[in-house]
Amino acid sequence: NSIQITGMEHTTCYVTDEKGLTISHTEPALRASLATNPHVISMLGAEAQGALIGSYVEEGQEFYSAYMTLNNNWIFVIAVPEKEVFAKVYQIRTQAMMIAIFALLLFSATGYLFASSISLPIHKITAMLHDISLLNLKKNEKNRKFIKRKGETGEMAVAIYGMQEKLRDVISRISKYSGEL
Repeated sequence: NSIQITGMEHTTCYVTDEKGLTISHTEPALRASLATNPHVISMLGAEAQGALIGSYVEEGQEFYSAYMTLNNNWIFVIAVPEKEVFAKVYQIRTQAMMIAIFALLLFSATGYLFASSISLPIHKITAMLHDISLLNLKKNEKNRKFIKRKGETGEMAVAIYGMQEKLRDVISRISKYSGEL
């Protein structure tokens, strides 16, 4: 009556005689009843001694069980509900899914920030070129920060800023010389 599998709350344990009559059971109301477990019934009258592991459904609930034929042909059975057997597996699966979702969100945010750090300067440089094409040569101090960047975008910003300065100089010279003429 006190047999328990560690970590399993609802362990069922019983012994049947060679005719299938329950001799001992963890639930006193089931003592002296005939076995209904299909594995126990199949083992009744069998000459072979040994053990069997299986599963069965009882009252809509699946159980995993171990059976052993004793020397006097009695059968010892211990069973645990499937939900308890796999409780840790389900818990680990849930935790793994939560970690995967967190990692996906983290990598998505990191990817977005990384892509933005590449595309934003390119968009700003494109806007500078567009301003130049419209002959808008006003100094924009916001664009100066791109000159300080390292890499290709910084080099392009320096070249565009220099081109803008030279165009401004050319236009001011043309204005000066046209006024003198």
